[in-house]
Amino acid sequence: MAKAPRPLRTDEHWDGGSHEPGQAEDEGDTKFFCKARCESRYLDMKDGVSIALDAFVSSEGGELQTTVLYQHRYMRGLSLRWPLSKKVGKRGVDPVNFEHKCRLLAAGLAVAAMDVRGTGASYGQYRCPWAAEQRQDAMEVIDWICAQPWSNKQVILCGVSYEATAALFTVAQHHEAVKGCIALYPFWDAFQDVNFPGGIHHHKFLTEWGRFCDAMDRNDFSLLPMKTRALLTVVAKGCHPVIDTSAAPQAGSTPELSRKQAKQAGKRRLKEAVAQHKSWDPCGPDVLRMRFADDVDASLGLTISQGSPTSVAADIASSGVPLLLMAGWLDATAHPAILCFLHAAKAPGSNLVIGPWAHGGFLNNDQPGAKGKPAKVRSKFDSKRLLLDFLHALRLKPDDKASSSQGAAPARHCKWQHTVSRQKHFRGLSRYEAMSRMTEPIAYKGFRKSGHAIFTSAPLQQDITIVGAPQVELWVESSDADADLFVYLIDYIPATRVSRYVTEGCIRASHRKLQPQAPKGHPREFSAMPGHPFRTFERADAQPLQPGNVECLSFHMLPTAFCMQQGHCIRLTISGADGKHFTMDDPGPRIIWLHSSGEHSSGLCLPIKS
Repeated sequence: MAKAPRPLRTDEHWDGGSHEPGQAEDEGDTKFFCKARCESRYLDMKDGVSIALDAFVSSEGGELQTTVLYQHRYMRGLSLRWPLSKKVGKRGVDPVNFEHKCRLLAAGLAVAAMDVRGTGASYGQYRCPWAAEQRQDAMEVIDWICAQPWSNKQVILCGVSYEATAALFTVAQHHEAVKGCIALYPFWDAFQDVNFPGGIHHHKFLTEWGRFCDAMDRNDFSLLPMKTRALLTVVAKGCHPVIDTSAAPQAGSTPELSRKQAKQAGKRRLKEAVAQHKSWDPCGPDVLRMRFADDVDASLGLTISQGSPTSVAADIASSGVPLLLMAGWLDATAHPAILCFLHAAKAPGSNLVIGPWAHGGFLNNDQPGAKGKPAKVRSKFDSKRLLLDFLHALRLKPDDKASSSQGAAPARHCKWQHTVSRQKHFRGLSRYEAMSRMTEPIAYKGFRKSGHAIFTSAPLQQDITIVGAPQVELWVESSDADADLFVYLIDYIPATRVSRYVTEGCIRASHRKLQPQAPKGHPREFSAMPGHPFRTFERADAQPLQPGNVECLSFHMLPTAFCMQQGHCIRLTISGADGKHFTMDDPGPRIIWLHSSGEHSSGLCLPIKS
């Protein structure tokens, strides 16, 4: 009689326990948000652009407070519909960071939330992600915070995704008030992180992100995809206006009348601000003409990497500001967070946390459901406690500096032929799609039906734990001057015939040239792992394939942490296209041959923890 398969191991052993918040605790934190004094106003920048800002100050204690600053790209707050609006005191709510903000207020910190220029209720135009004027705006907002009577002149930068990356740019400017940075799911080099992974244009995420930003900047939820539109239109009216009640009341005016007048003025100014907005298109003509890391966006005069934190890595490292970095193995930001930690987190007290999450950390993506389907399991990891532990370790006091303790593919002798035009993309939701659909579980399905080449090992004789970035070496031949290769690492369970996605990687063959390590002073010097081979992705280093020649493509997959259990099989699936996510670059019918014999033996090297 066959033995029943062992239950799959997950990360439950550390993703719960003492860090699991109780429901009552979360609900109790909300009252601190409602009771906090809210100062909502427009701040005029030096160039005349008005920036929307909400400052929430704890109403208890009367002590000077450290302020946590968020730089919002997708509205600092939504105006909720009744009855939800009643539960939050009719205040604007940021759904991504709301729980964090409530916990910070409960801990006695002040919270400031700004709309970056050209977004939300702020005036101006949004030229591009993390533009120079946005960075200057953040400095002026910090100056304003330090001038307030409730401020102790100490600021912590915080945010998720775009906001986290904006926080890193602010650290690089060395404002004396900045004492810490909490960057959750940040980007480091946008060229290789999301725009051109492996040197291949990633149209799927960029198109969806561009449409989302355009709808938010127009304050028009009807432009959003159906699922997102249905959710937001039910719970929210749109961007929360700036309701500035600080002005002196008019003669004979009551507090109720003054607030009503302030609300009307806020709605009027919100319309004025939205009328000025003009969204930057991440798939616009200037961007689509770019194919290499040294290509310059004609409208901006910058390469993609020059507009990314990797360009200011040395400034972040020399700032003396401790960094708390958090990312997920099932996200595109694990590798960026690791690079940021290695190159820029030089201050004592810095820390890096990576778990089994996709973008934003809303779901655990290591929880198998029925028949191998992904389970929609909300993460129990209390990132709010992690934030507070980090802040507590800084021991912030007036005029004190931060201080803390240091914190393989099986050999197969063959020549595999793949006709790219017959390739179909897999089904399900990819890690890249989950970056814009943060509440949906990741699922990769149908590799065999997609026409992928599949290589499977014999069943494992013991458990193995993979921690790091698997390295792939493929010997390929193409019918034309280039080839795109997409590789997926799978945990295959023979007893149930279930395939569990682990990680993936891709490469365009013309970008195969490697240097021993990143040269000192290179524009993308800090976009590579220290001491590891470096790929420039630059036009001068492109090496077209010669039909009939066999060439070696060596590259790393995205980093992961995964336990493959005894009796499971290591499976590698390889494809010559992923039209669902990436722009195909072949001029016509393309045939790719994968070699795995003799001197041209393709393989997989796994970083296995002893």
